[in-house]
Amino acid sequence: MGAGQLVRAETATGDVRVILGTSIGPIAIGMSRSAITRVTGPPAATKQYGFYRFRVRGLTVLVSFGHWGRARSLRADSGKLVVNGVPLSAGPSALTAALPQVQRSECGTYTTLFLPQGRRQSGFGFFTAPALPRATIVNTAMRR
Repeated sequence: MGAGQLVRAETATGDVRVILGTSIGPIAIGMSRSAITRVTGPPAATKQYGFYRFRVRGLTVLVSFGHWGRARSLRADSGKLVVNGVPLSAGPSALTAALPQVQRSECGTYTTLFLPQGRRQSGFGFFTAPALPRATIVNTAMRR
């Protein structure tokens, strides 16, 4: 799975909680690679396209690290990601209802929800089926 490819097959074995601007499952912005490895086990693959691939409940979470070796961005594609009690599989309208401060952008068959939170930003992408929804969290203050 490259950084730009859409994921079409669900691999998560259960719900994975997303905390806005902070974490996907137990992996949080600012964690070191060794701290993530203690929680999830070693990466599923070595660095590819600038990301390390860690597994959380069967789900691949892509992690890029910043200049101090801390997690700078997190990305996962799954309908089993849950934000504020709403699974991403419920669609962009359900998530917009749960997060009224979210900014929504539509481009043809693709919908993006964006939630700026200071230096940490959360985004959600909804693609045409059968592609799975995507969650991204980035710390914009941390250099690559």
